[in-house]
Amino acid sequence: MFRHDFCDPRNSELALHLFPSSVWYFGHCLSYLNGYYRHYGGNPDEPIAWGVSAYGKLYNWTWFYNGYHAEHHFRPKVHWTRMQALHDQIVDQQRRAGVRVIKVPHALVF
Repeated sequence: MFRHDFCDPRNSELALHLFPSSVWYFGHCLSYLNGYYRHYGGNPDEPIAWGVSAYGKLYNWTWFYNGYHAEHHFRPKVHWTRMQALHDQIVDQQRRAGVRVIKVPHALVF
């Protein structure tokens, strides 16, 4: 019969290793999923459209303008504080290239 040894207070060492490992694994899964949606629907043939962008103000302010992902791929050396200005400069080019824009943060697309 299967025993739940990690619940036994006498075996707390197992729980101390199991909990951080599961949190670490779950965090990596979420990070991978987030990265997937930053590129899902991007156009690999057009450098300006490699990434997928999300322009929500709160999301970008909280996550250092991470939503400007297509802009980041197009000009990776531009500092994150200048991403919105870069977007304003190339918005017409992006529209012509068909850059995918989503309304919600990348992590919430699914």
